[in-house]
Parts: sequence; C-alpha cells; structure tokens
Amino acid sequence: MTKNEIELNVWNYLRSKGLSEKTSASIMGNIEAESEFDPSLVEVGNGIGLGLCQWSFGRRTQLELYGVDLIHQEAFLWSELTGQNLSTTGANYQWINKNGYIHNDDFISGNGSLNELTSAFCFCWERPNILLAHLDRRQTSANNYYMEFTGTTSPIDPVLNPATPGDIKLKNNYLYGATDVLLGRKFTSSNSYFTLKKTQGDIAFILDGEITRKVPKKNIIS
Repeated sequence: MTKNEIELNVWNYLRSKGLSEKTSASIMGNIEAESEFDPSLVEVGNGIGLGLCQWSFGRRTQLELYGVDLIHQEAFLWSELTGQNLSTTGANYQWINKNGYIHNDDFISGNGSLNELTSAFCFCWERPNILLAHLDRRQTSANNYYMEFTGTTSPIDPVLNPATPGDIKLKNNYLYGATDVLLGRKFTSSNSYFTLKKTQGDIAFILDGEITRKVPKKNIIS
C-alpha cells in the first residue's frame, strides 16, 4: 500500500469506530510525527520503536505477539486507547489522564479543540520524550489531515509558525536531527552559516551546502 492508501485506511478505521473528525485527525497527526505512516518502520538509531505509533519496550512486545500488519496495528491501537478487546490483542489500556490535558472520555467524544486533542493523545497515550515530542509538527499535521479528509480549506486550529527565510547559524556544530535519517543522531557540518528555507511546526528546514537538513527550530540562531 502507498502512504496515501495507508492514511486513508487509518482514517476510515478511526471514523468507523465512531470517533469524531477532530479526534481522528488528532491521532493521524501524531502518527505522522511518529512514523510518517510506515507500519514497518523501526526507530532509527536505537531500533526501539516499531510501527505506526512506534510502540516500544513492553508495548512493542505485546504488539509483536498479536501481529504487526496494518490491520493488527489499528486494532492494537484501539485496544490500548479504549480498553476494549484486551484479552484478544494482549494489550493493556494505555491512556494516563494528566492534569492540563483532555481526559480520555472527552478525547473519545472529541470535546476540545483540535490542538488540545492532539496534545492529549501525544502526552497521555504516546508519551514520548518531551524534548523530542515535536508537538507543533503533530498539531500542524492534524490540521492538515482534518482539511484533507473533511474538505475544509483552512486549518480550524492553526499553529502559529513565525519564521522568515534567511541566513541563520546553529547553536552548536553537533546537532541532533529532528526527523528522517538524522532522527536522534548527531551530524557535523563544515559550514558555519546556513540558509533557513522554511519551518514546519518546531522543525527548521536548513540548506547545508546543497543538502537540506531538518533540525529542531530551537537549535538555530536567526
């Protein structure tokens, strides 16, 4: 299946479960940041995470025992999210209600803004390293999926993204990449200054010679 086909499949699955368009889009935005909708993705660098949601450690073991194809990953996600069919999937209920975030009953019902729903799924269900969470990317992607699958022509909950392309400098020469093959890995550049091409959420696209790098926006000096 192509990425677009997988995205449509996941969207239809979530909607078939009765989730609202906002809740479905919030999950989609998180999946895009985790795996870019590659069900076979193994976390680059350490090899810990697996699949659409980059399940790790015990959660990954449970998934692998159940099955790792797209259909099994969707059912496993649903089981962890709702507590349904745990005996079949071997999963555990994984939502942890945290202060400041929408609780699971409101998440399932879609009670909240799209950004709030996206944040809640990120920190109450995914629970990534907060320094590598890239929340802006998740929220931006959630808005993009909402527009794509509902036919809306503008974001319902846009993420503010001020940045002007131009010359910038990195805060250090050794920099951890934000996405793709540089995720969690250091690289060294022979250049001192770079061209900022654009930003997307908390990711800056910089031109390193003739190579485009994706790096955390917080690590550039404009």
